[in-house]
Amino acid sequence: MKKAEIIREIPFFSSLREEDLKEVANICAVRGHVAGTVLFKQGEASDSFYIIVAGEIEIRIHTSGGGHDRIIILSDGDFFGEMGVMRNAPRSGDGVLKSDSVLLKIMKHDFDRLMAVNKYFSGMVMDSFLERSQQLITARPAPVRPAAVSEICDGKPRGKVISVFSPCGGCGTTFLATNIAAKLADYSNSKVLLADMDLQFGTTELMMGKASKKNTADLFKGIQIKSHDVLHYILKTKCDVDIFPRPRYPEEAELFVPDKVRIIIELLAREYKYTVVDMQSMMEEPNLTVLDMSDEIFMIISPEIPALSRMVAWLRLMDKLGFQHKRIRIILNKHTEGGFISVEEIEKRIQQKLLGIIPYDYENIVTSVNTGQLIVESKPFSSVSVGISNLAREVLFAQQDDDAAEAKGERPKSFSLWNIFGS
Repeated sequence: MKKAEIIREIPFFSSLREEDLKEVANICAVRGHVAGTVLFKQGEASDSFYIIVAGEIEIRIHTSGGGHDRIIILSDGDFFGEMGVMRNAPRSGDGVLKSDSVLLKIMKHDFDRLMAVNKYFSGMVMDSFLERSQQLITARPAPVRPAAVSEICDGKPRGKVISVFSPCGGCGTTFLATNIAAKLADYSNSKVLLADMDLQFGTTELMMGKASKKNTADLFKGIQIKSHDVLHYILKTKCDVDIFPRPRYPEEAELFVPDKVRIIIELLAREYKYTVVDMQSMMEEPNLTVLDMSDEIFMIISPEIPALSRMVAWLRLMDKLGFQHKRIRIILNKHTEGGFISVEEIEKRIQQKLLGIIPYDYENIVTSVNTGQLIVESKPFSSVSVGISNLAREVLFAQQDDDAAEAKGERPKSFSLWNIFGS
């Protein structure tokens, strides 16, 4: 039997057109495996996406702290691995075949290309992704009640939380977050907090030319997190930007569960007028918690087809998860004149105007990253610095608009996804 005929019989691909089936057949491999085969281990890189043609597989998710492993059994027609491939995340569990099986395997680079260029395939995968993501949100613990947060924060007024996030790695999120924080401190004439919520491999300290001797994972040794506990881990820099570092070791990221992250961000927002959060490019619980708490969401995109495809998918996902009321502003980074994808094409795909366009200045950017000197300080007149300065001003303008609206008894303005997708 030909691969296209095998694929046609799989329910997951039933909605694809004939030409799409042929395209999938060209990039996939059909392989037989014997019972007991270990396909992957928890924590390994997600390099492929699988569909079960025939057989059974056991996904075993190991939990920390001596809890019971979570076991999921998948069989004919089921698929797995798309969450890790979509998020560039490691495998969430061990995959072991329970019976002799036939699997369809698509490698990550082929999966990414197909997602970018084939709207039928990407739509089918994203529908599944959204459904599983919605189940994840529904199942997550209830957030801390406002009364409890207010009690912890001693009734202090709350500053603004600005999250800097990209659906795709390599778009320059940390570079922009650190420099925006520095300009925001300049313009607002106040201390700004930069929180590193890329909990496993964040590099905000390196970008700022600093290194913390304290480990924020130690916050969780006590029963309750209080303001003075959080402030103990703040790292001071030579400018008016303080840093809340990530935990020292990647495996400690799992300590930052949603409720704890919510408390930490709320406490920081009570101590600083502006808190800029550098985030990881994953659909993880801490990320969703921070996005939910943010007053401004700066979503970063680079002029590449995979990045654009993921941005459109994330906008759809955020709309599904109820982020309509949040300020979601999209920024194009690494822009070059006459590039493969035009600004007009990007705005057409995302169905809104870009908030800002940051040009690509390879020499100055690499020098800034490698020396730990912010480009807005070392090269303040560069085109990159000018673009970042404009973004920092936008935050202040938004603050002024909100203050004026509240003074008139009106609701603060928002950049609603409702305007993108309609009612």
